[in-house]
Amino acid sequence: MRLLIEGQDDFLTENRQVLRAGLETADWITVDDTGARHRGANAVCTQIGNDSFAWFGTTGSKSRLNFLELLRAGFTDYVVNDAALDYMREHALAGPIIRQLAGHERRQFADYAAWRRHLSNSA
Repeated sequence: MRLLIEGQDDFLTENRQVLRAGLETADWITVDDTGARHRGANAVCTQIGNDSFAWFGTTGSKSRLNFLELLRAGFTDYVVNDAALDYMREHALAGPIIRQLAGHERRQFADYAAWRRHLSNSA
């Protein structure tokens, strides 16, 4: 058992790199998930891939936010860029909020906590 669970850092790094490379180069991806047991608890195994790569990850949730977190492929920063602002406009986020985010001098945040602090301080 120790052979299976010890020293996985290199494997986990490579796993994250496969997902990043696949997402950066893919014209399309498919996604599927299924229930799984992990460490004695119910979990979800998600597959992301196409004809060129396959990535699998097991998490405790099947939520939309969890899936979006998987697509971040280990990146922790949050960025308000033109693509994000366009997405907000396309999905009818309130105009004043978009203008406030677009006009703010700081548009990159190290992690979720920094992003949430920014939103709280900007309100």
